Amino acid sequence: MAFKQKLPVTFLLFTFNGRLSKGAYWLACLFYWCTFYVLYNVLMFALSDSATFLLYPLLFWIITATSIKRLHDQNYSGYWLFTALIPVLGPLWLFWRLGFKKGNYTANRYASVPGAAPDYLKNDEGQEIPHLKTDERIIDDVTRLNPVLVSKIVRPASVEEVCDIVKDTTGAISVGGGRFSMGGQTASQHSVHLDMRMMNKILDFSVAEKWIKVQAGIRWCDIQQHVDEHNLSVKIMQTYANFTLGGALGVNAHGRYIKYLKTNLR
Repeated sequence: MAFKQKLPVTFLLFTFNGRLSKGAYWLACLFYWCTFYVLYNVLMFALSDSATFLLYPLLFWIITATSIKRLHDQNYSGYWLFTALIPVLGPLWLFWRLGFKKGNYTANRYASVPGAAPDYLKNDEGQEIPHLKTDERIIDDVTRLNPVLVSKIVRPASVEEVCDIVKDTTGAISVGGGRFSMGGQTASQHSVHLDMRMMNKILDFSVAEKWIKVQAGIRWCDIQQHVDEHNLSVKIMQTYANFTLGGALGVNAHGRYIKYLKTNLR
């Protein structure tokens, strides 16, 4: 994937809520089995064989917690762990589900996609401060160090709405998305600010020819999430996956290989 999952150890090993991707599950398994092996030998040599039994309840808890979150990633309840009691087929099915089956590509009843960037359509709190008497708003970028007073904010959902806004506006217009570009690049004083985050749809996609056509407000992580289901990935993209595609191009932010002028897939 183009973005990485970062989880605290306490969530990874001890909780039963949320989702765990296949890669994170294998890393967790490697971690707790290696830790168990070291602690087992330390207790056995330092105390006695019977002292090692202290580790088994903790190991059982960790295995259960990580397995339940792995099943959640596929929209399965943790109760499916009881299939291990079915002779032969039950353990085989469970082993395939836990270790090799990919999770859902979209949010399910247990959580959002592991490792995906937060939903930036819900992060307006604290970023837009209304004027007491007018439609003016103070908006900021992700640093919260560059407040800008704009005359109003509009959120178009189509190209036609953008055209209508431009036609009906006589003053300055500024354009922003996730506002990760710093230094006042996303807004102008007293401008009509176009918040492009509602224009985040995939317009066309060819698996065979490996290209995708999207709206400007879509994030790199949204594109990656969509194409991953087809065993494709973004060939060249912005360093962080939560940037909008339009914003990355608008401020001339790019990855290492700038010779690619369009979003190619591999």
